[in-house]
Amino acid sequence: MADFLSGVRVMDLSRLLPGPFASLMLAEMGAEVIKVESAGAGDYARRIPPFVGDVGALYLAINRGKRSLAVDFRRPEGREIVLRLAKVSDVALEGFRPGALDAMGLGYEALRAANPRLILASITGYGQDGPYRLRAGHDLNYQALAGLVAMTGRRGQPPGLPGMQAADLAGSFSAVAAILAALFRRERTGEGAHLDVSMSDAMTALQPVTMAGLLTDDPSPARGETALQGLYVCYNLYETKDGRHMALAALEPKFYSAFCEAAGRPDLLSEQYSVAADGEAGYEAMKALFMSRTREEWTTLMADVDACCEAVLSPAEVKAHPHFAARGLLFETRTADGGRILQAAALPALGRSGKTLAPTARLGEHTETILNELGYEPAEIERLAGIGAIGR
Repeated sequence: MADFLSGVRVMDLSRLLPGPFASLMLAEMGAEVIKVESAGAGDYARRIPPFVGDVGALYLAINRGKRSLAVDFRRPEGREIVLRLAKVSDVALEGFRPGALDAMGLGYEALRAANPRLILASITGYGQDGPYRLRAGHDLNYQALAGLVAMTGRRGQPPGLPGMQAADLAGSFSAVAAILAALFRRERTGEGAHLDVSMSDAMTALQPVTMAGLLTDDPSPARGETALQGLYVCYNLYETKDGRHMALAALEPKFYSAFCEAAGRPDLLSEQYSVAADGEAGYEAMKALFMSRTREEWTTLMADVDACCEAVLSPAEVKAHPHFAARGLLFETRTADGGRILQAAALPALGRSGKTLAPTARLGEHTETILNELGYEPAEIERLAGIGAIGR
């Protein structure tokens, strides 16, 4: 585990993907993360298939290296536990709709009263203000509202479903960046902060190429009609003889020339920036060229060619790919009950830090230990367990 955030304690009240992935990154940086879950039910992600044993694989993948505190913080006793934990924490994460924590007596003002130095990151779909602040939503909604779905897919076809939870994860990375900045500022000022992290905002911010064009006199681009979204022959996806696909991204003339030379088709040099539309001669010629070989044959042909041409891999093929194996990107970890799960470091740039984190905890596994650290006596812990205020 890295030691960049050694000594920083994070209280994570969030669920599902955005907040937990953010706290996983903080854990890989060396922070101590305490995952506060609902007593009894726990994080919803525990029950999302596919499963490893009886726990969702996603939950196991993104909650390693965290201690689990199970508490019903809607009860006064549970709320008091959270406030006590806030007093000795540096960072808190939450993903409730705006106002929900306030209604439970755990909003930013209550947390700041307990600890003025606390940094609270609130990750929501639409932010703490604005007309959409209270709307329900999930990743697809945020991507749709941010304009990304409209730009996903081919020219003349309906928009496509995104292949990953880009808005959720944009919120995760945005939250971590803001938390690190707030921690740095706190070193100088001693002040905490309330960070308003909107996933739809973050998704919009990750489209600078598209958004920058809106400041010009050009009309808004249509799906499949920009250089990086399938407009040109030289930057596109092509089916191969065996029904698989290759990704050609030879935007620069030197790369495209190298591709044409290796493919034995110098006659296609003039087609680099031809429009990739069905019926266009250059596009039809390129499609026919890729259909002349299997994906494996193309991969072998382009192995030593500087042409920006790569195979389109499935997730299972990524797992077995020699490049990622050499990089040590994917690794197996043990679950608390002895199962195995394959995962990648949340922050690969930190090297092996993700591999050394403890296995994902059982629900409430550390409840008693944490309550002891907060000053609760054994008799009080037994009473809290008896009334359902905590789980263990």
